[in-house]
Amino acid sequence: MSIRYPEHWFASVNPLHEVVERDARAWFTRLQVVRGAEEERVFEAMSVGLYGGCPFPLAGWRELRTVTRALSLWIFWDDAIEGTALPPESVGKAIRGELKELRHVSPYLRGWWEIGRQFRTTMSEAWLREQENRFGSWVDAVSQEAGLVNAARRTGRQPPVDQYLALKAVIGGALPVTHWVEYAQRQELDAVTRAHPARWDVEMLAASIVGVVNDLVGVTKDFAADWPNVVRSFADERRCRLDEAFGLAARLHDDLVESLQEAERRLLKDADSPGTRRWLDGIHHVCAGFACWHVSAPRYRVVHHIGESHMRIAVEPTTALATPTSMR
Repeated sequence: MSIRYPEHWFASVNPLHEVVERDARAWFTRLQVVRGAEEERVFEAMSVGLYGGCPFPLAGWRELRTVTRALSLWIFWDDAIEGTALPPESVGKAIRGELKELRHVSPYLRGWWEIGRQFRTTMSEAWLREQENRFGSWVDAVSQEAGLVNAARRTGRQPPVDQYLALKAVIGGALPVTHWVEYAQRQELDAVTRAHPARWDVEMLAASIVGVVNDLVGVTKDFAADWPNVVRSFADERRCRLDEAFGLAARLHDDLVESLQEAERRLLKDADSPGTRRWLDGIHHVCAGFACWHVSAPRYRVVHHIGESHMRIAVEPTTALATPTSMR
């Protein structure tokens, strides 16, 4: 089964990805996030250089270093806080680079503070506030996810696809990442583009696309952990085999890609500018780049064998989904 993107959404991996990976390893060691064999295993399984270099292929050294550190820290942090409460105000102050007391904070919050300081050197207060809000939404969604998991385990029923996908778009963490496109490009969106409803539609659809890919490569892990997954939701909702549900999830992915292109057309109709088109290119790179990273990182699987269901996922470019030349 293949998931498809327009050809122009792909770009070669950022040539700085290997040196940025070495930098990230040294940074995590300094923070004492990586302290032993288990953390080293997690680091290696992430393919850290590709984690930043695939979705941000055109970023400069400083920007790629920042987003690569942030993406990788997020995985370590997510594992550390799973099932625990975390004060949203602490996260917000850290990601804005505003924590004043650092002597007693965790290595994770110190890391977010250092990343926040990098954002602060380039981005406006308005941008930083939106970044704080997006992280706050993610923290809130963590508790919602816990409720969803508990309900599914108690009832033996997975959440409906629409309900699950709405939460996955937030809990997957892609909304802060799409916000980083402006940082990576060293240019904030103009007021007209930022205020346009289709701009948010583009970002929500991008987050949903990334979330579905994450589930497609995580079916085995989520099934073993009795964790929600869009494939499991399709299987329950349609009362079908897992391999059939896997195909439905892949087709949902392609439908989301087409919906994103439609949202682009609505945005460009009212807010066409070189900056907006450049930002859309960055969103494309995030979507296709994360897909390429997901299917290559040892952390995930492209082949799943669960009971009698056998599933495989691949990523391919296609001209069938390409945006018309007049829109590019």
